[in-house]
Amino acid sequence: MPTTAITVDNEALSAVSTKIMGEWRDGLKVATGFIAAQEQALGAGKPSGPMGHTMIQGTMLNTHSDPTEVVSGFESYNLSVRGVGTPAYFNPARTDFVVLISGEEEEVNSGPESVVRIASQRELMVANEAKRKFNEQIVAGGVSGWTARWGTLNGVDVTTGNAGFLEEDARTSQANVIGNISKATYSATAAMQNAVGDFADSFNSAGLAQIHAIRALIHRYAPDVDWKKYCWLGTENFMQFYMRAIQSRERYTYSAGATYDAADVQLKLGGAPLKLDTHLPTAGTNSTANPVSLMGLSFEDIWVHWSKGKYNGYFGAEPWQDVSGQYADVRMMRIVVRGQLVYNGGISACAIGHSGEVW
Repeated sequence: MPTTAITVDNEALSAVSTKIMGEWRDGLKVATGFIAAQEQALGAGKPSGPMGHTMIQGTMLNTHSDPTEVVSGFESYNLSVRGVGTPAYFNPARTDFVVLISGEEEEVNSGPESVVRIASQRELMVANEAKRKFNEQIVAGGVSGWTARWGTLNGVDVTTGNAGFLEEDARTSQANVIGNISKATYSATAAMQNAVGDFADSFNSAGLAQIHAIRALIHRYAPDVDWKKYCWLGTENFMQFYMRAIQSRERYTYSAGATYDAADVQLKLGGAPLKLDTHLPTAGTNSTANPVSLMGLSFEDIWVHWSKGKYNGYFGAEPWQDVSGQYADVRMMRIVVRGQLVYNGGISACAIGHSGEVW
């Protein structure tokens, strides 16, 4: 597209793109708790690196050898050994969004400021749409336009193919295949079974007790969990009920003017932050009966790995360029999302609490 006095060249628009992608102000105001939680635990756009065609994570699920009792020192050692690593395979996924502006729009909205403003507004809204849909895919799954290769945490509804990581079934009964490893095969292995709590559609009666039960399971089956890299995701109802349940024991926080704020409840569980996520599955094939009210995530064990090669997979803004062919009077930029939900070493530190949508 020829550059005139009333338009802005691609290089200038691309420079603006780099700046506005740091704002992340969502005009639709949708809570994306998972992305916020991973960024808080690991940093924005991290971990990242080249992923190629397949990413392999080593999962240690077997013991290597059996003991030999030594009495005289002349005993024969038991040399029957086993491999300890079971590889989990993940295939990176990619989803692109485009932002367009036509020569006619630039003509009508003449002036560099107008062109930049239009392009910037579109880019920011598209970037945030990508962020919302990505969060929904990871937390709930089944989002249109997002391949199942991305994976999902929702093992309640997504039980076949690239199944969800976390299930509502009791430990030892979980059977989804995740990363090509069957949880049923390792039903007796602590690392491959997530913690579960059932609020039994009565948070008033079972809420706090089940939260304690979930945390006890995590301490038992994941004793080395790092709570500094942990986060809980809750539905709006869960957040309200949790605050209501602990109201009589809430902490009073000192604020300016020597007053105490009785409404400032510290939203943490076991020292880990609790964040609202509007995409927790509560109305799916199985989650209608067993709505997921709470997820516990250890970002030492589960995270999204962002691809970092030719493209920046963390909502990367590609440079503006002219569109060839019949749309020669249009220019375009892309927002690239490339990566994969992965786990490493097991999921026993992660949890689901279901049926907590009723007080």
